[in-house]
Amino acid sequence: MNAPRIPDPRDIEVIDDATAAMFRAMTPAQRVIAACDAHTTARLMTTARVIKLHPDWPDDGIRSEVARRMIRGPA
Repeated sequence: MNAPRIPDPRDIEVIDDATAAMFRAMTPAQRVIAACDAHTTARLMTTARVIKLHPDWPDDGIRSEVARRMIRGPA
């Protein structure tokens, strides 16, 4: 069993000024939509990767692995 990953402060990404300005210009609803869209994209990309690595896995196994990766990361 893997030990819980301790966050490294160097892993935090800082957005540039133009991106920050774009988010500040959005309404709260637009920011929620952007976050939901980003989550959907990440889930789709993760699903495609898991299917590529494990084409023989059943759908429920793929869904479980995608959920695990989305929650805990790839390791």
